[in-house]
Amino acid sequence: MITDDELAELEGDVRAALRRGEPSGLHLLGEGEISLVLAGGGAPTWACKRLPPFSASEAAARYASMIERYVDELTDRGIRVLDTSVRRLDGPDGSVVLYCVQPVLSPDCLAVGIAARDAAAGLEMLDSIVDAVLDSVDPQFGLDAQLSNWAMVEGRLVYLDITTPLLRRSDGTSLLDTGVFLASLPWAFRGVVGRWFVPSILD
Repeated sequence: MITDDELAELEGDVRAALRRGEPSGLHLLGEGEISLVLAGGGAPTWACKRLPPFSASEAAARYASMIERYVDELTDRGIRVLDTSVRRLDGPDGSVVLYCVQPVLSPDCLAVGIAARDAAAGLEMLDSIVDAVLDSVDPQFGLDAQLSNWAMVEGRLVYLDITTPLLRRSDGTSLLDTGVFLASLPWAFRGVVGRWFVPSILD
């Protein structure tokens, strides 16, 4: 696993890039709606998904716990999740940053690459993804099933994106702390986005 020192060095590079306003010095592997996937550990060896900083330690701990609960739920529902660890770093400004760390996969393993390279294999894989979704999703549980969130590892379908735990209570309200979606926005936009856009994205 990536060492604490290596992860701290990566976070230092991120903060330096934010101060400069440009990403030189970072090895970007991918990006989503709320998180970046950065290479860490040298080769690169590790895919490090950085969540927006939390202003309070308790909020970060709750979110980390929710991710772990989500991984357990995915596994219980028959969906294999790529090995993931949730790591925490305390920032110099009192903030807390969470990284979800996974092994870097060969591009040949990624579902998007498989589908582009081999139509027959892509169709078979897509059938497996659809089956996994239909067998698992219900009113209290969901997942982001887009092709870029899947890979084939040792002949088995694995799910990659666990940074947005789509879990709901029995009354339909989300268990997810949606504040993480808003943390990187200017404060003037957060109310509008939180009220009108985030719920529709989660739905």
